[in-house]
Amino acid sequence: LNEAIEALSINKEDMEAYYGMLTASDSVYQSAINILTKKSFEDKDNHNHWEYFLGLLYIRHKDYKNAIKTLQPLVDDNTEIKDMALYWMTDCYEEIENMPKVIELCNQALAAEPENAEYLSKRATAKFYTHDLEGAKADYEATMKADTDYGFFCYYRLGWIEEIMGNYDLALEHFDKSIALNEDDPYTHMMKGCLLKDHMNKPEEAK
Repeated sequence: LNEAIEALSINKEDMEAYYGMLTASDSVYQSAINILTKKSFEDKDNHNHWEYFLGLLYIRHKDYKNAIKTLQPLVDDNTEIKDMALYWMTDCYEEIENMPKVIELCNQALAAEPENAEYLSKRATAKFYTHDLEGAKADYEATMKADTDYGFFCYYRLGWIEEIMGNYDLALEHFDKSIALNEDDPYTHMMKGCLLKDHMNKPEEAK
């Protein structure tokens, strides 16, 4: 742990040291917190980076409340690592199922990068779970437009949304498009089968 933190003191972008620190913290979690907190206090020139590392340490150990508390100032103060802190904060709020906050943070990120597929996808999913189905549809479609690699997931979600809304033919179309992009995914096949059996009266096709 000390070696990894010392390496980060020399180079904040040393990913090997970063992952080494996180791995080492698994057995000495409180010691890692204490060391990073001390570094943050003493190393004023790199205070923001130490706070960022501390936030990620909290996330690794599923302490999302303290992670948010640590990362929030890095966003509010418009620091040089604001974007990275914002990204991890959206993950924290997803984990604690605070979807309105996820939407708020995604809106903040998308104001600067309106075609960022990752944030569009995150916002779409948060809207889905807050029952804003039309908003979710629009964001999933925008996600695919921004990055076609998201097509499999977005078509799956669009199929689910259309099924909820009672648009069964359109739901089936979306599930088929998702399967065409990733035919090995069991969940899309399951959703399609349930749709055919439960809503479209096609039990033979559901098999």
